[in-house]
This record gives sequence, C-alpha cells and structure tokens, in this order.
Amino acid sequence: MQIKYETDQKEKDIKLLTKSNQIKDNIARQANTSRNVALGGSAAAVLFMVLFYYNYRLKQKTNNEIREKNDALNQLVKDKEWLIKEIHHRVKNNLQIVIGLLQRQSSFVDNAEALAIIQNSEHRMQSIALIHQKLYQSDDLALIDMADYIDGFVSYLKEYLDPQSRIIFLREVDAIQLDVAQAVPVGLILNEAITNSIKYAFPEDGYGTINITLTETCENSYLLIIADNGRGLSRDLI
Repeated sequence: MQIKYETDQKEKDIKLLTKSNQIKDNIARQANTSRNVALGGSAAAVLFMVLFYYNYRLKQKTNNEIREKNDALNQLVKDKEWLIKEIHHRVKNNLQIVIGLLQRQSSFVDNAEALAIIQNSEHRMQSIALIHQKLYQSDDLALIDMADYIDGFVSYLKEYLDPQSRIIFLREVDAIQLDVAQAVPVGLILNEAITNSIKYAFPEDGYGTINITLTETCENSYLLIIADNGRGLSRDLI
C-alpha cells in the first residue's frame, strides 16, 4: 500500500511537473510571440518612417524641379514678351523714320498733287505706326483696344489736317479689341475716309462734324461707319 501510495504520488508529481513545464512553455511561447510582434511592429514603424521620409524627399525634389521649370517658363514668357514689344517698338520707329523722310522730301515738292500723295502716305504710315505703338505700350501684345486707338489716330489727323478745329469728331466705339491683321485695315480706312471728309465734305473755312462708329454686329463681325454732315462712307469688316 505504501509503495502504491508513493507510486501514485510520484505520478501526480510527474503530471504536475509536466503541466508546470507546459505552462512554462506556453508562457515562453507567448513571450516569444509578444517579442516577435513588438519587433515586427518596430520594424514596420521604422520601414514606414523610411518610406515616409523617402516620399517626402521625392516630393520635395519633384516640387523643386516643377518650381525650377515654372521659373524657366516664366522667364521664357517674359523674354518672349520683351522681344515682341521690342519688335513693335522698332517697327514703329522705322515707320517714324520713313515718315520723317517723307516730311523732309515734301518740303522740296512744289507740285500740289505730288505733295498730297506724299502727305497721304505719311498718314497711312502713321495709322500703322500707331498700332505698333499701342501694342508695345500695352500689357496685351496680341489685341488692340480700338476705342483708344481711334481716339489717338483721330487726334493725329485733326492736328495735321484741321489745326483750326473747324470739325467736331463724334465717336461711338464699342469695347472692341482687334488683332494687328484686323486693326491695320481699320486704320487705313479711317485715314482715307477722314482725310477725304476733311478735304472735300466741307466748304473752305466751313465747320462741320464727322461721326465715327464701330460696333460689333455679330461674333467676329464688325461695322465701321465714318459719316460727315456732307456725305458718308461705311465699311463692313469681317
């Protein structure tokens, strides 16, 4: 009985020891698992920080490249605008030189018909020169404010052809902007019509009015009317 009791007791001790070892193994495994999870989390955090820093540096580099390209493009645009303005300025100056030469030549001309032809050529060139002047003085290098242009050109013609201020100019111009290809014909038409009106529509030393109207009839279609109290001229510009 004693031997059996001791045997049973030993078996119980063995079972308890085995169970204790199993518990210790479980605890060790849990500890290993926790340690592995912690290490994995730390590694993931480090990897995330590395990736975040890499993306930050990459984005910063990309932004710097974009900024440099934008600065380069802005500089190219400024250089292009400066060149375009310089071209318009030089065209205007060249036309002024030709106008000056014609004025000098006209001082040696005795023939009235030849003098009228030279002076008309001067006015035509001035109408074009004024367009280029407006372009290089404006922020918009492609379009010309026609109301401002017509005011300037009418003032020029009035100064040269009507110094006594016998004629009153009435202007009704819509807010229209035209490019050079359209503005040049308008200037030439204005020159011909106003010059003819001043010369032939009014009696010598007489007074009168000249009406100038420029309206937009529909999209990309405009109506220019130059009318005096003696006769009128009109042109459709398309």
